[in-house]
Amino acid sequence: MQQSINIKNKLLKLIWINFIEKININYAKKIIFSSNFEKIETNKVLKINKPTIIKNFLQCSILKNLYRKKNYLLYLGRIHPKKNIHKIIEAYPKNINYKIKLVGPGSSDYLFRLKKLILSKKLKSNIKILKPIYNNSKNKIFAEARYSILLSETENFGNTILESVLNYTPVIISKNTGLSSIIQKYKAGYVINNSVKSLKNIFMKIQKKKNHKISKKVVKEIAFIFNEEKIINDYLKIFNMR
Repeated sequence: MQQSINIKNKLLKLIWINFIEKININYAKKIIFSSNFEKIETNKVLKINKPTIIKNFLQCSILKNLYRKKNYLLYLGRIHPKKNIHKIIEAYPKNINYKIKLVGPGSSDYLFRLKKLILSKKLKSNIKILKPIYNNSKNKIFAEARYSILLSETENFGNTILESVLNYTPVIISKNTGLSSIIQKYKAGYVINNSVKSLKNIFMKIQKKKNHKISKKVVKEIAFIFNEEKIINDYLKIFNMR
């Protein structure tokens, strides 16, 4: 059922792009993408002759590393099938020391599916689904996690990846995310295929490995790349072009 819905959505998207957005693209002076990944994926559908990459920004300051790490892994975001949260549950090995927290809003159908999967695998005490949290509470839950996870089918950018790193928490992310190259460059976590097998292997790897720490230097450098003022200036340069 879900697969047929996904196929239908992809078909509608292709029709929209080829018959509506193609006209807008042809008349545009510049096409702005939030990541190289987004540009590459778009080029698979449409030929883009005037691409420019301007990253998203986060309104954030360098956070102090105030919190002690706790034994849990974190998914924080929208609870949706596209995010592959069910794969996190399927990959979870019972002999791992870490618990898992799944935090965010979602559709009742998918939440029901996840809860049913947790029960069927007898993981009720290991994996918790929590309500959305915001502001300082969000920083705290990121900072206390050992790793955060984002295993999306595709993710043009991924704000929660940045939020995690800026709270000194490394990430486990799908290679289909716009920030995967940044994570690899700064060794701020693991970039994997979004398969159950790949995630299970990483779970076992981090079980054996000592704490994966993100240095203040790396946090500062990544924060600079996505600085609000810098990215606004990038947009102004585009708008001031003749």
